[in-house]
Amino acid sequence: IGRIKHTLLAVTKRLRDLAVEFDLRYGAVLYRDLTDDYVTMRRLFSSDIEGFDAALRAVEAGGGGDMPESLNQGLAEAIGQMDWRQDAAKLCFLVADAPPHMDYAGDVAYDRSMRAAAERGIKVHAVAASGLDPFGSLVMRQVAQMTRGRFTFIEYGGDVVASGAAHGVKDTGPANNLDAILFRTIQDELSGW
Repeated sequence: IGRIKHTLLAVTKRLRDLAVEFDLRYGAVLYRDLTDDYVTMRRLFSSDIEGFDAALRAVEAGGGGDMPESLNQGLAEAIGQMDWRQDAAKLCFLVADAPPHMDYAGDVAYDRSMRAAAERGIKVHAVAASGLDPFGSLVMRQVAQMTRGRFTFIEYGGDVVASGAAHGVKDTGPANNLDAILFRTIQDELSGW
């Protein structure tokens, strides 16, 4: 969460420097786990990027107790509860360093959310952070593939190649930096829109 806080304004500034006209809105669904202060927290789509950034800066990472988190619920709300515009490029960045709980009664399983995203034209780009286990990587890859998004693995510190290989990543790509990954992905979408 700390890295994302520093990323949004930097990415927005770089996007505004492009010679492309667009109406950018950010929204977020933060998710934790059932035993935490909240399971999900929504920040509705907004064109007020500085205001959105300020709200996000107030969020603190924490909680847990076990490794898995309520990724299923977070993804379900991001796809089904946010005000996605009909005629717009729709990008969702699913960022996780923990696998989903698959044992919660009443949870919306990620496969339902990824099918709903594909039907609505929402591309989910899965960004796996170091610490994610192989099951979490599998889930994130499936979501990205089904929605025509990309799977990206980010390693902060340690052996990037070895850690990536443990998650099925063979090519470290041109940048292993969240700012560059988000900018490149959004730029590619804008150029094709």
